[in-house]
Amino acid sequence: MTNNKQEQENKKEEIVVHKFSNNGQDQLRESILVDEKPYLISYAFSQDKNKDFFVTPSIIEDKTNNRVLRPPKIEECPYEPYDFTANSINGYYLPLVKQQTIDTIYQSVKAEAGLYNEIHEMALRLLSFNIIGSYFQDRFSSLHYLMIIGDNGTGKSAFGDTFECLGYRPVKAANTNESFWYRVLGTVEIGQVTIIAEEIDRLDESSQIMTALKEGYQPNSKIPRMNSDNSKMDFYFPYCFKIMIGERSPHPSKAKGVLDRTFRYKAYKGYPEKKIKEVRNPQGNKERQFALDRLNELRRILLMFKLVHFKDPYIEVNVGVDGRDEELCKPLLQLFYTLGASNETMTELEECFQYFLDKKNEDKKDSLEAQILDLVTEYTKENKIYEISSRGLWELVTKYLDGKPDDNNPDVFYSTDYGKLYINTVTKIAKDKFGGKPNHDRKTHTVLNFNEKILTRAARNYNIGSKIKTVRCDAHDAHDAPREDMEV
Repeated sequence: MTNNKQEQENKKEEIVVHKFSNNGQDQLRESILVDEKPYLISYAFSQDKNKDFFVTPSIIEDKTNNRVLRPPKIEECPYEPYDFTANSINGYYLPLVKQQTIDTIYQSVKAEAGLYNEIHEMALRLLSFNIIGSYFQDRFSSLHYLMIIGDNGTGKSAFGDTFECLGYRPVKAANTNESFWYRVLGTVEIGQVTIIAEEIDRLDESSQIMTALKEGYQPNSKIPRMNSDNSKMDFYFPYCFKIMIGERSPHPSKAKGVLDRTFRYKAYKGYPEKKIKEVRNPQGNKERQFALDRLNELRRILLMFKLVHFKDPYIEVNVGVDGRDEELCKPLLQLFYTLGASNETMTELEECFQYFLDKKNEDKKDSLEAQILDLVTEYTKENKIYEISSRGLWELVTKYLDGKPDDNNPDVFYSTDYGKLYINTVTKIAKDKFGGKPNHDRKTHTVLNFNEKILTRAARNYNIGSKIKTVRCDAHDAHDAPREDMEV
C-alpha cells in the first residue's frame, strides 16, 4: 500500500460542532471565539490543586468514531458567536458566574427582556424562563415549543429578536426548506442550536419540516435521510428548542401534534422602552451601543453559567400535573428547582405555566374532538347504552354544533367553528380517539360500541383543574413535603 493510500485511510473526518458532550457522558464543550479565534471551552476541576477553571482546546479527538470535531469559524456560525478575550475567561467570568444564582440570572434576563417587549406579564416570564431553559435543553426529557401569532406591527418579531440576543445559539430562519433544518441540527449530537422560525404561515405545507417539529421535542428522536448520491443513510437529530412566529397558526388538522406541544401567545401592539432592532444596529449611538453591550455581556454569562452548572445532579420533583401537561412543564420546573431557585422564582414559574396551560386546555376543551366526546358521553348516559350508530352521531353533531348542512349532500356540514365536516371524519374521530369499535354484524349502518372506562379516561384529556405545585420527591414517597420545608 502506498503512503498516499495509507494517509488517505488514516485521515480523520473533520466535523464542525457547536457543542459536544458525547451525549452527556463526557464534560460539556462549547464553541466560542477567544480573541476572534475558534476554540471549545469546558469547565474543569483539579483534585490536586483543589481548583476549578475553564479550559479551551481547539479540537476534540473523537477516537471512537475516528473523527476530529472542531468549533466553527466566524464565517461558519449561523448565529452570533460567543466572543471572549483570553484573560477574561478565568480571570473575570469564572469568579463572576460563581457568584450568580438562578434567581439573579432570571432577574437579569427578565429585566433585559422587559426593556424590549411591552407584553403580558406571563408572556414576559415565559420568554425569560425559556431563554434560560434553552441553555439546558440537553438535560430535558422533553421540550415545549413557543408560538407567537400577530399581525404586522404587533411586536411579535421583537419577541424573537430578544430571544435571538440572549437565547442559546439561536438560528433565525424564514420560509426555509427541510434541508436547512436538517443541516443546522446535524448528525453529531442533539441540541446544537435553537431555532427561531419566522413567517410560519405555510409551515404546515412541508411534511418534512412538520416531521422535524413533531419528532424534535424529545432527545431520543432521529430522522433518517439519504445523502445526495443515495449511497449512505444519515440520521439527523431534530431535538432543540424552537420558537415559531407568524400571522396565523398552522392548520390544526395538519399540525395537531405540534400545536399540542406548543404554548401560544397572541401579540398585540405595544410601546416598549427600547426598540430591539435599533439597539442591534447602534450606528455609532452610544446609548444603543451600551444597551447592546449589556445584552452581549448577559449572554456570555448565561453560557458560562451553563458550563459551571451543567453537571449538577437533578433533584426529582412532583409538579402536580401529569400526562402531556407534565411533559410540557416539568423539565423547566425541575431545572430551576435543582439549581436552587427561591420560592419567589418558583412561584413565578408555576404561575406562568399555569396561565398558559389553562389557556391551552381551554382551547383543547373547545376542540372538535372534545365536542364529539361530550355528545357521545351524554348520549350513552342518557340512553344507558354504550353504543351509537354513525348516522345517529352525525345527527347529534349537526344538531348541536353551530353551522348549516349542505343542501346537496346530507353527509356534509359547514360548521361555524370547525369548517367543513364530513360524516366519515366524525366517525373516524369517535373510533380513533375514543375507542369506538364498529359492529360489523349490523347490515344497515355502522354502529359504534364504546367502553365506559375508556370514555372516562378520554375525558381526562379535556379536563381543567390540575394545579401546578413543585414539591421534592422522596425516594419512597412521591408526595413529600412542600419545597419551603426542604433544603435544596
